Amino acid sequence: MVVIASTVEGLLLRRAVQPTDSRARQLSREAARGTLERVARGVYVDAAIWSRARPVERHLLLVHAAATRPDFRATVSHQSAAAMLGWPRIGPYPRLVQATDPQRATSRTGALVRWHVAALDAADVIEIDGVRVTAPLRTLRDVLMTSERRDAVAVADFAIGHAFVREADAVRTLDLLTPVRGSRRARDALAFADPDADSPGESYSRVVIDELGFPPPRTQVEFRLDDRFLGRVDFWWPEFGVIGEFDGHVKYTRGGMDGARVLTNEKRREDGLRRHAKVRGVARWTWDALEHPERLAQILLRAGVRRS
Repeated sequence: MVVIASTVEGLLLRRAVQPTDSRARQLSREAARGTLERVARGVYVDAAIWSRARPVERHLLLVHAAATRPDFRATVSHQSAAAMLGWPRIGPYPRLVQATDPQRATSRTGALVRWHVAALDAADVIEIDGVRVTAPLRTLRDVLMTSERRDAVAVADFAIGHAFVREADAVRTLDLLTPVRGSRRARDALAFADPDADSPGESYSRVVIDELGFPPPRTQVEFRLDDRFLGRVDFWWPEFGVIGEFDGHVKYTRGGMDGARVLTNEKRREDGLRRHAKVRGVARWTWDALEHPERLAQILLRAGVRRS
């Protein structure tokens, strides 16, 4: 049994106890009282820490819980490695820690870890905070092959855009793969990647826009009027004169300003953009429209974007 007491940032303390020890019984009582959270078999986290932790932080706690077990000999991989690298994820994090162990005969699922069997070269492994993790290029390959399109594209955009991986290296790595499950999906996601994407929400937006049948927009386009900078927009359809803006929460809390002030500044920015001679419409959407694609379709159609 492994006891985890941690800050969300990842400072871990652990102590192994036997199920028959009085400490083990105390842990069970504390979990029953709600001061500890049992997050996996034999793994406990301070309930206050767990309650305020974001999904990625909860997953990282599980990663550290697994990796600090004395019998853990594998390398953290796939979506768990991406989390360790600080890469974004749109969908829910896996319930189990993902790890690769070349020494295992078959893949299997344990109480805390999903074990994958695959060869790992020395270049495929790095260390982060004392934990063996697959290197960025290998992590990108594994994630692209096993993720839904929205997550695969978001990770590819981020990994290439933030210089974790060179696009040419990623293409070469995927080209070396024999036709196996997920290899075509990985190549398609990489071909769709845009390193200029400024957020996972923008990556997700491009995926939904494409799946709805709209033409691909240009991304991160600057607008000027009489040599005066008006702003940089998320998306631009020059053939329709339409600007597209994904409104994530971060836009209204940036720079330490309160939400109302940022919203006012954003309204002024949009008014300036609308005065540009080439701009005939502005479409704005949020996460809700991405989760309900027909809402995004109506927003784009009303702004003047037409399907291909």
